[in-house]
Parts: sequence; C-alpha cells; structure tokens
Amino acid sequence: MGGGGVASPTDKIEHIQFSDEEIRAIVTVANNAGTYVTSHAYTPRALQQSVRATARLMAEKYCFLTPTLVTYATMARFSGFLPPASAKKNEKVLQEGLRATTIASQAGVTIRFGTDLLELLHFAQSHEFGLRSQVQSPLDILRSATINPACMLGQEQFLGQIFPDLPRIF
Repeated sequence: MGGGGVASPTDKIEHIQFSDEEIRAIVTVANNAGTYVTSHAYTPRALQQSVRATARLMAEKYCFLTPTLVTYATMARFSGFLPPASAKKNEKVLQEGLRATTIASQAGVTIRFGTDLLELLHFAQSHEFGLRSQVQSPLDILRSATINPACMLGQEQFLGQIFPDLPRIF
C-alpha cells in the first residue's frame, strides 16, 4: 500500500505507508529478483511518494496505472458494506480516481484494467468499463484490458492481441 486504504478503519486516505528509504529497499529487492513493484496509491502525495514525480514521470518510466474505479462505485451501492467513515473516504477516492485517470491518460501513462473487488462484489467487474468511459476512449479502454496488461507482463507477443500468426500458448 502506497497510501491509506478505504477498507481500513484507522488509516486515512492521505496517510503514506512507506518512507523513501523503504520504497528504495523494496525496489532493490524486486530488481534483484528480476521483477517489478506495484503500489496501491490513491492520492497525489501517495503517487508521488511511489513514483517520485507526476504522471509524466510515470509515462517516462513506463509505469502502469490500474485505477480500479468500479471497486469504489460498487461498494457505495450497498448500504452497510462500509462503515460511515470508510464510505466517506470511498466517495472521495472514486472522484479522485476519475480525475487521476484523466491526468494519467493525458500524460501518456499506460493504463490497465483491474477491479480489486472484494468477496461477493465480483459480479460488477465489467462495470469498470462504464466508469472508464467517462474519462477514456473506447479504444483506450479495450487496450487497458488486452494489450496493456500483456505488455506489463512482457507477454505482448503471446497475449492481448488477435491476429492470424499469433503464437498459441495453450
């Protein structure tokens, strides 16, 4: 967690979870293992802590953004799913998430599809596409669920595309 979460009864959204030194250590360990780091970060400060700059740097460093907007929209539909304090944080995160997705998209950040839905809310996964349509083009939304995740995994030669000579892996 780059910052506080909605479901946590004690963490504020604005809380930063790791120091710069801890993030550097996490990145070093991931690099040594030949992998990468991901972070849940909801606020500009948490994003900056995780990336150390703006959306432009995310694009330059080839960072991927997975907004998971439907998580917040779906949790808000069920009264009692979140305690009142978390419900208030949830609404703020949804609005800021839409704004952050717009900023990131305009800066050229590669955006992926994901939902992070908990337990019985998996039925709403595809609703993410509707939320994204407020701030992204249909083509960008499609890419976020196909080629962009494949690129993050380094598997774009095998996944996320359809064409006649694409190697089959199953």
